[in-house]
Amino acid sequence: MTGNEFIKNCRLQKGYSVRQFGKMADITPRMVSYYESGEKLLEHLPVYKCITMFRLLDIPVEEFFQKYYSIDTEVSKLVEKWRNEHPIDLDFNKLKKRIYARIAQIKSRGKVTADNLENIYDLYNDFFIQNPKNYIARQVITLADYEKYIIPIFYHIKSSMNIMPDEKIARTVLDALYKSDYTISDICVLCGITVQRLNDYLYGKRDFSVIHVDTALKVCYVLGLDFEDLFGSCGKYN
Repeated sequence: MTGNEFIKNCRLQKGYSVRQFGKMADITPRMVSYYESGEKLLEHLPVYKCITMFRLLDIPVEEFFQKYYSIDTEVSKLVEKWRNEHPIDLDFNKLKKRIYARIAQIKSRGKVTADNLENIYDLYNDFFIQNPKNYIARQVITLADYEKYIIPIFYHIKSSMNIMPDEKIARTVLDALYKSDYTISDICVLCGITVQRLNDYLYGKRDFSVIHVDTALKVCYVLGLDFEDLFGSCGKYN
């Protein structure tokens, strides 16, 4: 059974006619038929329509797309490939120079507040200046220390260079992006969306509720976000 056939079966089991279901889900009867026949792709449903439809049918969104479209498997392979092509540099001295250069860059731009700059310097000094003996001896840091100390420094640098959006979904996505090793371009390649389009969602030119559901799921998988927590409020029956 295909995904669209499963959707049709669920609708019939609920006792909804095409017209009734379309009215409840704010979709025309013709579009309901298109989605059930496969003429229109379910994975390209705007996320708010998908959530509304699936709640009416008591179908968990993530489980459905994992089972019928293997989106999680597809993303996992892409992320693994990206990791192999972008290994984390754990060289102590290279990281020290790289981060110091980034700090100097944001300082020269004059856009970071004095408090934020002081906080970044404190994080830098605590790790690279105050207690570097162990790392100087072996020249590399551990992955655990990279995640514990280096990622927070990069997070504060990235977040201080950009204005965080007020909208909840955009802010959560951007915050998770800054806590990762990915750039926006990386996320776009992994999730199949253009940089311009993602920026439109992040900075309010487009509403996240209309993003394709497959793209929304991919963003969640890549950044380790919970789909229901992030997009659940987009549906009609939340």
